Amino acid sequence: MSRKIAVIGAGQAGLICAIGLLDQGHEVTLYSDRTASNWLNDVPPTGLNGIQHASAQIERRYGLDYWGSEPEAVGIDLTLVADGQPGPRLIGRAAGPIQVVDLRLKCSRWMEEFETRGGTLVIQSVELEQLEAIAAQHELTIVAAGKAKLMGEVFQRDPERSVYDRPQRRIAMLLVKGVDDRKFPGFKFPALKFNLFPEWGEYFWLPYFHKTGQRCYSMIFEAKPGGPMDLFDDCRSGAEAVEVGKQFVRQHAPWELEACENMELMDEMGWLKGGFPPTVRHPVGRLPSGAIVTPLGDTAMAFDPVGGQGGNNGIHMTQNLLEQVQANGDAPFDEQWMTNTFERHWQNFGRAAYSFNNKLLEPLEPALASVVMAAAKNTAIADDFVSRFDSPNRFFPWIEDMELAQQHLAQFAS
Repeated sequence: MSRKIAVIGAGQAGLICAIGLLDQGHEVTLYSDRTASNWLNDVPPTGLNGIQHASAQIERRYGLDYWGSEPEAVGIDLTLVADGQPGPRLIGRAAGPIQVVDLRLKCSRWMEEFETRGGTLVIQSVELEQLEAIAAQHELTIVAAGKAKLMGEVFQRDPERSVYDRPQRRIAMLLVKGVDDRKFPGFKFPALKFNLFPEWGEYFWLPYFHKTGQRCYSMIFEAKPGGPMDLFDDCRSGAEAVEVGKQFVRQHAPWELEACENMELMDEMGWLKGGFPPTVRHPVGRLPSGAIVTPLGDTAMAFDPVGGQGGNNGIHMTQNLLEQVQANGDAPFDEQWMTNTFERHWQNFGRAAYSFNNKLLEPLEPALASVVMAAAKNTAIADDFVSRFDSPNRFFPWIEDMELAQQHLAQFAS
């Protein structure tokens, strides 16, 4: 049965959802405050967007894989930095390639595809008044507006599931060219390089497919607020931010300087900075009129980028919603349906992804630390550990319990 459905927001989750609904035969209207051209030419990147293999398979299911293997990280390379020196190092292969495609390119291309497949695209900014009108005209309204102001007006924070009420990291992301990863010490394969400074925060390198079709790197700083890595507030341009990033490496990670001393910003808007608290929101938003709408992606669950789980969670949440729309037949999309749909995702993926991601914002708990240290010495343990980022349920419960963690590690004893 064809249903009349609105999707607010043309980011990654909103577009996969809108296209998936079209494929199911529904009448879909997508509301965006950006055109495809705006996405490609007029905005900064909106996040890290490292897509694990299982998430990429969902994109492929809807025919949205336009970039093949460009570019892919084979795994994760994590170095613990202590007393100014690189310490234990974990290098593991992922369950499948980790792909990072510029969201500006993704969303621009997918908006065009949405219209090609017969969807109705409306370019307008949606505030509360417009949302009321849209909800009145559709059987189901899905809000995938990212971290926009609108979500706080409509969807209440869930205090039991939202661990934090303030940002845990100050974030800076730089898209840079001129990085020679072969000059990273001990380079084995293209990887998400994770440098952990226990008292300061983290910084990352990740192979990145830029909107121009060029390979480059995304350099991400995850600074504990007020600490020595929290350096980007005064930057007024991406070029300034690149110099600050390079200076940090020069002073605190000089073993990586040779690989990045010639790096430059990829494009004038190719950087961002800021911070936000990881937040879970209630799955039913009630408008002043009494109409109800449901959130998707970052609007429902906002992740700190530290564990790379946010974009993956949004894709899995979208697949779950599409399955639940199809299973609902001609029944109403009522409050119970919205709640059940979110709870199904929470149980199957969201809870584990959110819990694991938040653990990386804190000092490593003993069980997790024991596994990381063992993985630094044993390639099989490292591969096993890194492969679980693809499906974070596979970390639990052993990652929280020392006895269970030791039982898990015992499997790898020779």
